[in-house]
Amino acid sequence: MDLIYSVGTTPISSRKSKNAANVERALGAENLCQISSGNVIAFSASGGPEEGLNVAARGYHVFVADLNTPWDIHLVWSGSSPVTCLEWDAAGTRLLLGHADGLLQLLQSPAHVINSWHCLHSVRADNEHIVQAIFFHNGKKISIASEKKDSFLYNDKFQNTLFCPTLRHFGGRPTDGFIGLTSSGLLAVCALNGNGSEATFKKFELSKRRSFVKFASMAYSKNGDVLVACSAGLPDAPVTCHQVSLRQTLSELCADVQQLPSVYLDCGAQADSGMQAVACVRHLHKEDASQLLVAAAGDGGGVLELWQLGEVPVSFGQIFKHFSGSEPRVQTWLKSAVLPVAADRSPLWTRRGCVCRTGGLPAPPIVATTADGGIVSLHRDTMAQVSDNVTRVSGTVKQ
Repeated sequence: MDLIYSVGTTPISSRKSKNAANVERALGAENLCQISSGNVIAFSASGGPEEGLNVAARGYHVFVADLNTPWDIHLVWSGSSPVTCLEWDAAGTRLLLGHADGLLQLLQSPAHVINSWHCLHSVRADNEHIVQAIFFHNGKKISIASEKKDSFLYNDKFQNTLFCPTLRHFGGRPTDGFIGLTSSGLLAVCALNGNGSEATFKKFELSKRRSFVKFASMAYSKNGDVLVACSAGLPDAPVTCHQVSLRQTLSELCADVQQLPSVYLDCGAQADSGMQAVACVRHLHKEDASQLLVAAAGDGGGVLELWQLGEVPVSFGQIFKHFSGSEPRVQTWLKSAVLPVAADRSPLWTRRGCVCRTGGLPAPPIVATTADGGIVSLHRDTMAQVSDNVTRVSGTVKQ
């Protein structure tokens, strides 16, 4: 893996370097970062007034910048509540913010102007802490056609694959909206109507027995449902999985939550594993919820476990085989691979977004980062390291 370019602090002798220094001072210990499909990066920061960044008061802030001109940074939002999640929509034009006080904000840039943003809609789950959020799927999925990869027309290289939307309006039209998950296991669902000025907001319980959620990951299934994986942060506790189905009736918004099999980490079942906490729970792809990556950490390093959701046959005794017709099958999580990480601190992040490929093209690798500044590429199926060299970045990699 070769470094293409980097942005950092240099002697303050120009506007670009001065702006970069201001950003470095504004970044707090807990900051988030997301890159949209339009090549725009959004990141959160905390700090006081900063010259050149239009930050007038102390608190928490969200900035955006075009990766082609990363020194030109624009302020999107400022407030007194910490930002706990950032999420771009599929088109890369709207930004969803989740806060520690239960506030969910949908921001949009009018006329695709990156330096001007306004709040399109906001909802609040009182006395809650937003852990994760996701947009409704619009029913469109882009894939690469391998048989036309040499074509001169981009319309031939990429093709739209039918995908069920998360919520259908009357007439089968996909509904726009978003879902937020709180630390107490509460789902905050907001369905937008028309141009987004009106919305239907409702809260649902993820399970009848509410439990603490420290890490969560949300992805789409083929039928448009949202699959949620939650962890309390303990390696010996199961990673619970739920399937959320949304439907719109004439009077209200409804949600059907189905309990899926849980993931039990091997490192949590072993008393001498040395793993003390779960560090990361991530689906490998937002549009494929069948693969789940769970990371655990300890004093001597960490471990990455890759799990695959599949079906296994159920065996019956000889006396029941005569009465059972076809062999029944049940869903369960199967461990695909395990990778020990020899790092002083735990693995934190993985790459989730990629364009789906058809026709036997190889899937993109898993890019994982560790808190000590290491970046490693792994094969998607075997978790084997692509290269023996581990890329190191200066400083500490933050989530």
